[in-house]
Amino acid sequence: DERGPEFSFRREDIGFLTGDGVSSRIACASLNRDSIWIASDRGDLWRWKPGAGEIASVEFRKGEKRDIVNVFQDQAGYHCLATSSAGDNFYIGQKLKGTLLTRMKPQVLEAAAWNQCTETSAKEVLLGSASGNLLLLSIDGGKEKAVKNVGETPDKQAVTDVRLVSVSIRDGEVLCILVATRQHLYVLRGSTSMEEVLAKHTAGLRKSCVMEIPLEGPGNLILDSRPDCMDVFWVTGIGLVKTSIATNNAQMALTKPPVVVKYPVLEPVTDEEEMIMSGMYPAPPRAPLSVAITAFHFVFLYTEAARVVSRIDDSLVQVLPLSSQKYGTPKVLFSDFGAAEEKGIVEGEAIFMHSTTSLFRLQIERERQNVWQVYLRKKNYEQAMRFAGALQVSKVHAAHAEALFADGKFQEAAKRYAWQSDISFERVCLLFLNARQEHALTTFLKLKLGSLRSNRAETERNPSAIPKYDEYKAQAAMISVWAVEITLHWLNSVTDPEEAKAAKRDLRELLRACRGLDIKSTVTNLLLSHGWAEERVLFAESEGDYETVAVYFVNQRRYKELIDKFIAIPEKDRGARDELVYRFASILFQHEPAAFVSMLVRPTFTTIDALQIFPSMVVPTHEKGSHMKEWIRFLEFTIRARRADTGKIDQDSRERREARGWTPEVALSNILMLYYAETAEEDRLIAFLTDDTTHFDPLFALRVCHDLRKDRAVVLLYGLLGMHQEAVDVALATGDVQLAYHNANRPSSEAVRRKLWLSIARAQEAAGKVDSMRDLIEKSGTLTIKDVLQFVQEESVVSEFKTDICRTLDEYESQIKALRSEMDTYRKASQGIKEELRKVDQKRVDFSAQQRCELCNQGVFTQKFYVFLCGHCFHSTCMRELVFVNMETPQQKRLEDLEASERNATTPAEKAKHVAEIDDILATDCALCGDLMVKCTVQPFVHPFMDEEEAESW
Repeated sequence: DERGPEFSFRREDIGFLTGDGVSSRIACASLNRDSIWIASDRGDLWRWKPGAGEIASVEFRKGEKRDIVNVFQDQAGYHCLATSSAGDNFYIGQKLKGTLLTRMKPQVLEAAAWNQCTETSAKEVLLGSASGNLLLLSIDGGKEKAVKNVGETPDKQAVTDVRLVSVSIRDGEVLCILVATRQHLYVLRGSTSMEEVLAKHTAGLRKSCVMEIPLEGPGNLILDSRPDCMDVFWVTGIGLVKTSIATNNAQMALTKPPVVVKYPVLEPVTDEEEMIMSGMYPAPPRAPLSVAITAFHFVFLYTEAARVVSRIDDSLVQVLPLSSQKYGTPKVLFSDFGAAEEKGIVEGEAIFMHSTTSLFRLQIERERQNVWQVYLRKKNYEQAMRFAGALQVSKVHAAHAEALFADGKFQEAAKRYAWQSDISFERVCLLFLNARQEHALTTFLKLKLGSLRSNRAETERNPSAIPKYDEYKAQAAMISVWAVEITLHWLNSVTDPEEAKAAKRDLRELLRACRGLDIKSTVTNLLLSHGWAEERVLFAESEGDYETVAVYFVNQRRYKELIDKFIAIPEKDRGARDELVYRFASILFQHEPAAFVSMLVRPTFTTIDALQIFPSMVVPTHEKGSHMKEWIRFLEFTIRARRADTGKIDQDSRERREARGWTPEVALSNILMLYYAETAEEDRLIAFLTDDTTHFDPLFALRVCHDLRKDRAVVLLYGLLGMHQEAVDVALATGDVQLAYHNANRPSSEAVRRKLWLSIARAQEAAGKVDSMRDLIEKSGTLTIKDVLQFVQEESVVSEFKTDICRTLDEYESQIKALRSEMDTYRKASQGIKEELRKVDQKRVDFSAQQRCELCNQGVFTQKFYVFLCGHCFHSTCMRELVFVNMETPQQKRLEDLEASERNATTPAEKAKHVAEIDDILATDCALCGDLMVKCTVQPFVHPFMDEEEAESW
């Protein structure tokens, strides 16, 4: 929408002004917080709330003259003051009853400023009168509490407006009072309250005057709040005077010199008038009746029309004719101050006009529409960008670029040209070429390439727009090649070192931007033809051609830089990096061993296969310098890393390796052990062999250590292999008795430990160290004086072993006593058993001749039977049937075998033996009160496999 802002007046429905069939005229009006107070020429006063649809009239006492000429209300809408032409002043509270202020002398009030107001009280109300007096009114509980005359203007000039500005600080509040007359503006500053501020100026207001105007005007004040200041507009006879008061500090000083906004010219000047005014200063345009402001415009009210002027460039935007037949006689523009303050906008955002007959609201449409164009004409490009829409941003950038180019600011112009689309790419390039500004042209091309890349990213997010991707690649390739060629030409012609440095930096940025455009060979040929080999390497690196980078740095013998390049290669290219590391490992390790190994041990190089790189790092054993040190450091790191990754190795692969007795970890550990044995001190070798997490071949290590006469290591390895006797023998052979002691205690078997300690004792005897026998007894824990006496020579003094002999004899005596006690216990137990057997032999069971079998209820004497101590009797056949089914299968088979053997017995003795065994099986316990009955509790009453019908019935 290219239409600009549009202003119009809309009539408000105020039919309540008509009474008794006669329409009243509007005398004055006030607006605040959506509350409009309207006074008529017949002395009536109404409060109208359009939002709530509420209309109420104020009650006055009979006989009070109230031809009201001014109405004032506080910011919250709680209180209102009305003044009549006769100087009578009334207070109206929430109950809408007019109360005459009797303590105030009759005088017409022109302005009011409210401070510290609540719903029922107004602590301070500063009033300005037409007679030039300043009054301080206090209201409490809806009643007049006090009135003080706190000052007067010089020469009794009428006060046209009074405003209060407050700033909150840490210690309280700072107040600034603005007092305006038709020709003077006074500023009074202070703190706490208006009364204290005014008390500081008891000598008069003349010293507080900040501005004086030679021509009288309406004298009204309009405030516009900003983040750190308050703009003050003063309606004077020479124009609208603008200044600002700082609100971000306690001084509240004027921050800007006053600026006069001229009033619009009402009628064109004739040739005759122009000739008359050519010899004198022209008279200023006529002052308006009233002024209001919006966010971007001034509204000047005249009798015949309202004129809207831009606040940005003072141009006339619109003229609103005000015919008397439609609008009546215009009086004043007034704003909703309270609503504007609450919304954080200027006073004039809610603007009304009242004439003698009606009330009108100012309708504003599309006020921000063309603001960007106005700022653009003013060459305020920052503000133009702020208010420009998406379609206008390019125009602002284009205009800004043209202005910068004209001012010779080519770098800034290049950036703006790249951000716009109104000026063609070809024209911009020709502009910079004609001006011989290769640097700026390069900047422009880089930025255009960046914008194409952003279009590419958008295309990749939207797969449906694939054709745009091909278009992007073609344009980007062309721009990139051209930019590189121009930059190379510029580099070859530049002489200034700083400019050359900037050109080289631009070239490198361009080369990085060429990544992925399929122009590798073209750009490479350009760089080589101009002799920029290092930049060619940089381009190869950006294209992922790391082989070219490696060959270049190796040829230049810049090995440390090549290692840094390897470290910087991204993760996605690790495969190519590892191949290059294998290829150049021998050269890098030869010249930079510390840096090369430090690179290999980084977490990002875990993909390097140590077994593949070790042949390139072989160092002779006689080498004692940094190469050997770094080689061992890498070998140690590799072993630790492989040990940590053991759990990650494929289980089948590990089992196959271990089956043939070889793993990479063992091979590496063997190599490290060999170098420790040949070059390092034995303590370091011992520490390596005793590390529980180290995997090496102990037999290989034993052979190496034995050949190199590392005796302590040999002893340790014998112990690891379980060859404790050999370990003790070697330790004794080297004279290290303590090491022999240590190995003698390692076996878990006490017999083996005793054997080892005896061999130590034998060796001590052979060495003539008989006095150490007592020490052997204490440290072994297994030898006694009896064991070592055989190694004590006959001429030795027995008193040396007196303590051990006595302790041994005491131990023997204790053992003898324990054995005797145990023998007594066995003898008593044997006598008890004999007594029990004698009692058992004498036991009998008495039963009658009519005793019956407990199972078949037949007489027991009809066949062989069993009788138990509990009194139960069973036939042998009945007992077998009951016991057999509850036997385990092996017992059942054993019983059947014995019964068959009994039937087939050929001798009485053999038969009696089988019968006794059968009786032992069947008559072990009573079937009714023994273990069999307990076991039967878990058996079913009816076995499903024996009697299925019975089981089904249950």
